[in-house]
Amino acid sequence: MADAFICFKKTGRFYDLGISFVRKVQYTIFVGDMCTAQTGCLLLWLTMKTDQSRQERKFLGGFILINNKIEPFDFSCMEDGIATVCLNEGEYRTDFFQKYDDFETYYGCGYDWELFAESYVRKCFPEMTKDIESDSESGMFCIYSEQIEVLEKFALELKRVTEDLSTMERVWLEIRKSHQVYVAMEYTSSDEMFLSYVGVTALPLEDRLKQHQMNGKNYKKLFLIDSFVDLNEARGYEEVIEELMTNPKHNKKHLFTNENNSVYPQEGDEFYEDLTEWAVEDMYDKGYMSSKGKLVILDTFYENADTFETSELTGTDVNRENQEHILPFHMMKIESGMMSVSLDTSLYKKELFMKRMDEGIMGSGYDWEKVASILRQEADLDGEIYFDSESDLFCAYTDNRELLMKFVLKLKEACENNEKLEAVIQLI
Repeated sequence: MADAFICFKKTGRFYDLGISFVRKVQYTIFVGDMCTAQTGCLLLWLTMKTDQSRQERKFLGGFILINNKIEPFDFSCMEDGIATVCLNEGEYRTDFFQKYDDFETYYGCGYDWELFAESYVRKCFPEMTKDIESDSESGMFCIYSEQIEVLEKFALELKRVTEDLSTMERVWLEIRKSHQVYVAMEYTSSDEMFLSYVGVTALPLEDRLKQHQMNGKNYKKLFLIDSFVDLNEARGYEEVIEELMTNPKHNKKHLFTNENNSVYPQEGDEFYEDLTEWAVEDMYDKGYMSSKGKLVILDTFYENADTFETSELTGTDVNRENQEHILPFHMMKIESGMMSVSLDTSLYKKELFMKRMDEGIMGSGYDWEKVASILRQEADLDGEIYFDSESDLFCAYTDNRELLMKFVLKLKEACENNEKLEAVIQLI
């Protein structure tokens, strides 16, 4: 049987039919000693004399199709089974990078594209973050994964959202927002103020307060502690404050009620230890924490409590129509004009998540948004849905009301079927 090889026009990477990297040449298809050559789509050239399996042929055909759909991004698969998506610097959307000072260059180097892609996947496809890694350099953007189907899905989404300049700009303005770490205030039955919860949001604090109130919380005011561009840094703060404020040694006048951890506190877990150690050092350096581990910043909220205005949820904040049939989810219009959905995750369906407690999955808002993102992809819903969850609250929002309603109904359907929901939880 003759050997068959393929090389792609854009990258010049040369593969055999097992998708093994050979060398760089120009785009063409060879059989044997280059007795036949073709410059069209490989799907028209599947009559090669080879003992390749039907499944391999199907995979290779799909491999070419994905490249046609995501050009100028290049999808390829290495000999070790790792798939990559790459793009040369300055090759695409220089008009976008010229407009923003968030990036290193004005033409879109590899690190610029990496920043955009990582921010996009974290905000809109959080369940993919565990499977997709970055390996860019100045001259080339590169992401990779052992999960080929996952990378294919994200590559298609990345091309879709960057194909139109106005869409790319709108998405960037949303995903670049800072993440605010806040504490919530409420009152005891004897009208005494106390701080009871810590959370993270990129939404205006007034919007987040109303979402909590819709979900049955009695919070009256949210106090900003600090803001971070990096969500993980904000979660580090959230976790440290939650741990300190539920510790009786430090919790003398606070009554923190966070049910879930922001980052699962597992001894020896590098992510948890690095993040919390950084947060403690940063709090100390900024004067938020004393040398004895007391969060002195919280005292300032008590000292000035009388000067703060509290907020109550009113009937004009929420359109009660269509709410009953989506409970326990709640929809609300937020300040930007977008529509949001939220869910108190402190106890809801927690028993299903707790089956994976040893893996750090406990039913937090961050776990729920991964479940929701998988369900969103199953429903094949087009358009941007942004996630903005925290330890005890799941939140998603979009500028498309119809899209959000379809999304919420998909979530509601899964929640009414424990077997289905548990199957999705196993995927996160």
